[in-house]
Amino acid sequence: MYYCFFHRLTPTETQILTGNLQEIVHSHSSLLYNLQSEQVRPVKEQRIGKVFLDNAPKLEASQKAYCENHPKVTQLIERHQDALVTFMESRGATPGLLTLITALSQPFRRFEKYPSLLQQIEGHVEESHKDRGDLQRSIEYFKEIDVSGK
Repeated sequence: MYYCFFHRLTPTETQILTGNLQEIVHSHSSLLYNLQSEQVRPVKEQRIGKVFLDNAPKLEASQKAYCENHPKVTQLIERHQDALVTFMESRGATPGLLTLITALSQPFRRFEKYPSLLQQIEGHVEESHKDRGDLQRSIEYFKEIDVSGK
């Protein structure tokens, strides 16, 4: 069944459906790795805001590319809806289309959480902490990035 469904898609359609998911995963993995590296430092030396700011351009670029591709993915899903439902449900995903749409929206939802997570961290950081300014800048930076996919 897997081969049959993807055999129906042109190479261009396959590229549209997969988009830049590998780039998204890589940019978020890099962020996670850098955040984990900060954990080994004493709390007073950790620079979470700086890590987010350092990773922000790559995260933003991959997110914007994903957003630009979103309308094409929506059209592709509509065009191949029946085959996608059959494929997803044959893999145990019920309801199939909702599962697919939910999975494809994960990059939007993850990105939208960053400002509030950073605000929570900021709330626990002393005024004199050397990362406080970077935390505040990273909060504003991530608030301004449009992740709506419109």
